[in-house]
Amino acid sequence: MIATYFTKLISVASALVTLGLPANYLEASSALVSEDTIRKQMSATKIEKLSNGIPVILREIPGSDIIEIMVGYKTGFQDLAPTQKAALEIMAQASSMGGRGYPKDVAFRMYEKYSLEVGCNEGNDAFICRLGTLNEYWREVMPLFAATSLYPLLNKEDVEVARGQLLASNRSLIEQPSRYINDVVNQVFYPEGHPFRKLAKDHIAALEKVTVEEVRSLQQSLLSSDNLYISVVSSLPSQRILPELNRHFGKIGKKVVPQVTPADPAFDKNKSFKFEDRPIPTAYLSLKFNALNKHDPDFELASFAVHILDETLDEELRTKRSLTYGCQAGIIGGDIGIGVITATTSKPKETLSGISEVVKTLRDKKIQPEQLELYKKVFATGYFLGLETHQTIGDQLISSLMSFGSFERFYQVPQKVASITAEDVQKILQKMLKNFRVGVVFDKKDFKDEWATEVIQKSLVP
Repeated sequence: MIATYFTKLISVASALVTLGLPANYLEASSALVSEDTIRKQMSATKIEKLSNGIPVILREIPGSDIIEIMVGYKTGFQDLAPTQKAALEIMAQASSMGGRGYPKDVAFRMYEKYSLEVGCNEGNDAFICRLGTLNEYWREVMPLFAATSLYPLLNKEDVEVARGQLLASNRSLIEQPSRYINDVVNQVFYPEGHPFRKLAKDHIAALEKVTVEEVRSLQQSLLSSDNLYISVVSSLPSQRILPELNRHFGKIGKKVVPQVTPADPAFDKNKSFKFEDRPIPTAYLSLKFNALNKHDPDFELASFAVHILDETLDEELRTKRSLTYGCQAGIIGGDIGIGVITATTSKPKETLSGISEVVKTLRDKKIQPEQLELYKKVFATGYFLGLETHQTIGDQLISSLMSFGSFERFYQVPQKVASITAEDVQKILQKMLKNFRVGVVFDKKDFKDEWATEVIQKSLVP
């Protein structure tokens, strides 16, 4: 989640660069991220614990009429067997359809009456449910939110509806090259048995197989005070919030919930290229590489460096050479780090060659200092634009709480980026941009495997 947030901020920064903002504006934006500003944000944030030990991170926003509450389970796909992964997805779809004491018709009437924002999302390392409402309603709707996030009914009818929706989505994914390309490259990025390996065809079989009882059993197995985290973003003082949270969440008992620490995917040169033959005029390309994970002290540096790769690829391959419809790079920073480059093109040979050239240039040459500083200054503006909503803040705070047990690192991101040098960027890209795995979806008669294997060969580092 932290990685996603960073990527969003950088996208805002890129847009501002494109607008050609004057230098004095950029200077003003950098001043926004002063030590005093960061101290103020930290002073408005604190961590408390419920009577059973569940940690709660609270961010006070004076004058706000909105409250955002998130309940996170520190369990994700990486911790689960294939059938349980399917059960977790079904839970995310069906949990808000009713909870203990709140059948679906009652729950939906309350959602409509109070215009509630509710829902759950699953990921590789967490399962999170959220409630967004007005301050004046929150105590009235808390029992409903607690019931759906802790004790969802998961009725057979609702589970079957969720199963059908997920099956349709996964079958659609396979038919869409723009989405299926991720599955193609993942076949060579994640070896058999890796916790992150979740391919659509296999997942469809798991969704068809999983039973209602297995979905309910998984949900109850995750319910432990040691596995739960809460974030609250509101203008309400903690003295009003914590007693209510204790009432609904403070009696949950403690039990062991198994968790997995995934290893970085091992590189195998003989299993580094995968091709999917489709009779289509556009080639979909994806290159993945091992990157830094969110726990690494240089993660912010890695994210910023991959942003520079993203900007350079777009400028060189799309703007200057007109080789692609789009070429992007990004980093996914969970318990393992995943770097990715994607491109859509009618000229796959030239595009793959161009990607290799850009990678070599960034590895061999330092970025110009003035260009580096420009992105840093605009990033300061983007950082605060990314803190516009209670949901965004709550999402990042609960992620920080789950990952680090604190919030300081999240607020200190601008300071870390400000201290990055051109040498830092070059060294971290040299560390990461190697041992590519390549996936391609295209018409086989118009593609030669050596175009991809040459990219892989050039990326090999002894």
